[in-house]
Amino acid sequence: DILVVTGPVTHDNRKPLEDMYNAIPNPKLVVAAGACAVMGGVYKNCYGDIPSEEIEGPVENVIPVDAKVPGCAVRPQDVLAGVVAALPHLLNAD
Repeated sequence: DILVVTGPVTHDNRKPLEDMYNAIPNPKLVVAAGACAVMGGVYKNCYGDIPSEEIEGPVENVIPVDAKVPGCAVRPQDVLAGVVAALPHLLNAD
């Protein structure tokens, strides 16, 4: 299974993200797609729709990430390339 995560991790969605990750059987891959998922938000500690104090940070602060796809907005073909780049992790999993 492959979990593609977009957007920043906030206090409100941290636990659901952890629960979703833990519910996926091994082997599994996680792809962080977009600047918010990769870096915690383009406007973290600046301005934006989500106050900085509510943002936990990038996805990798909460669950393991196998591939990072930067961009805002991330292009669909780049998400696909990130999934393809992460596939060796899945294929080599014990």
